[in-house]
Amino acid sequence: MKILLPPMSDARLEQLHQSAPNDQFIVARSEAEALAMVAEVDATYGYCNSDLLKAAPRLRWVQVASAGVELYPLLEMHARGITFTNAKGIYGTQLADHILALSLAFRGQLPFL
Repeated sequence: MKILLPPMSDARLEQLHQSAPNDQFIVARSEAEALAMVAEVDATYGYCNSDLLKAAPRLRWVQVASAGVELYPLLEMHARGITFTNAKGIYGTQLADHILALSLAFRGQLPFL
């Protein structure tokens, strides 16, 4: 499987190669570069818009890092049978901890102090 990825560190890319040695990871440094490379990929992480879908005849899976899905062309993906996955639920604990910490900070007038 060929997977299109956004920029990442060499260490992280090496981890991906080790965890999925039979897959090929293609890194695009911008949306324009992703658009130029997407024709040959089976999956993409992070890059997803109507122009990209039109240029990706082999695309079968889109994964995004956001929990929200409003900005993505869901109907186009559904019509083509492309699997769409997002990050729903993975930020819940961290967000709850952050809200509690900020609530306590404001309650204790930490910004004023």
